[in-house]
Amino acid sequence: MAKTYITFLSADEGKLTFSLSNKTEITSNDPKKIAGVISKYSLQDYYLSSSMEFASEHGFKTNKSAINLLNKAEKLLGVYNV
Repeated sequence: MAKTYITFLSADEGKLTFSLSNKTEITSNDPKKIAGVISKYSLQDYYLSSSMEFASEHGFKTNKSAINLLNKAEKLLGVYNV
């Protein structure tokens, strides 16, 4: 049985949406939940949607807000990639 992993990350309605290899999606704006998703499903590199760079067009206060949210979650895990 193949492991499920993150394939794509986008910003939508003020939340991050992780698309998984099994065709499901997980959406959250809670850094702890996002850290949990990354911890459980980040087995390889994944793609970021341009919505992550233009987050203000997707429900975030500023363009940097989505990346900042991702960074907060990664800091909880002790990593900082973006």
